[in-house]
Amino acid sequence: MRLVCLNLLQVVAPPLVGLDIEQRKNCKPINDMILSKIRTVQPDIVILAANWLAYHEKEITEGVLSETLKTLKDAGVRRVVVFGQAPVWKLTQPSVYLMVWRRLDKTTERTKLYFDSNSVRIDNLVNKTVTSLNATFISPIKSLCNEQGCLLVAGQNIPVTGDRDHLTVEGSKLLIESSKSKIFDYSL
Repeated sequence: MRLVCLNLLQVVAPPLVGLDIEQRKNCKPINDMILSKIRTVQPDIVILAANWLAYHEKEITEGVLSETLKTLKDAGVRRVVVFGQAPVWKLTQPSVYLMVWRRLDKTTERTKLYFDSNSVRIDNLVNKTVTSLNATFISPIKSLCNEQGCLLVAGQNIPVTGDRDHLTVEGSKLLIESSKSKIFDYSL
């Protein structure tokens, strides 16, 4: 049996190096501080996740995402894992659940109704950028959706998403459980 010791650090800021957002003055200094820490510690894995719909497509395909991945590799990070776009709903996901129930007169675990298809397009853009730079890509859409639609509930009927695009604790657990082999696979 092999024991693994993990030191974890979570930072909530746009995960893009050098991105300066006028309305969010603290993001760039936070990211600069984190990049300095990464250069010092040189972690084996760095995981990036964001609501990629909030960024311009050029920032994803040719701009700061590419630069961030290169910067992390240059800083000594062995593996960068990027989560793509989570499923986004046109209404809050609990409202989607209610609307589907009203429409079908029954509850359902999955639906395509009220799903924002831009989620898939952006997920594909992030995938293309990430894989072209030899980083690991994980698609929350592929993990949480299938041909019948995207999951609405996890566990004991707990919503997967608490609003339009933020995963609940249960939704996050479900995503990580389905992705852990890809996150921690050192043979890639």
